[in-house]
Amino acid sequence: NTTLTVVLYEFGTNPKSTRPTSSFQLYVYSSDDYLINYINSSLIISNFLPIPLSFLSITLSNYTNSINAVYSFYIQQLVAWDNSSYIDINLPPTITPSNNSPICTDLIAAANLSCTVTNSTSIKVTVPNSLSILSLSISSLKNSPSFRTSSYFSVSTYTSDGYMYATDSSVN
Repeated sequence: NTTLTVVLYEFGTNPKSTRPTSSFQLYVYSSDDYLINYINSSLIISNFLPIPLSFLSITLSNYTNSINAVYSFYIQQLVAWDNSSYIDINLPPTITPSNNSPICTDLIAAANLSCTVTNSTSIKVTVPNSLSILSLSISSLKNSPSFRTSSYFSVSTYTSDGYMYATDSSVN
């Protein structure tokens, strides 16, 4: 029996989301290229960490307290998301959706996007295409009742089956 330890540094790229990887294969060859042995691993590699968004900015149409405003999000990540991926936007507690059906618009494609209020402080926006940049407006968000600095918006992007690509926060 011979033990072989293989360590690969800076070999390959981690997956683009936190989805666990599938198995891997290891082949051992002699110096004259004859197959000696091979292993089909059932080891699943997981616990990948999401990366920060490349860029996140948030602006609003009106800074008056306690009125409905349109919030614009410019979101960019390093890798393109898959079709039907989604963005989860967690709102600060002082900013609330004025109804359960805000209007979400892709400002680049000039198209409405599917978006829903998933709880009183979170909005889920479905991304129909495989880009890595989205300029998004969300209507019907009620501004904070005071000039006091609000807490953070948290923006995370996910695969259609719920594995995170990237995440970041921004002060508004």
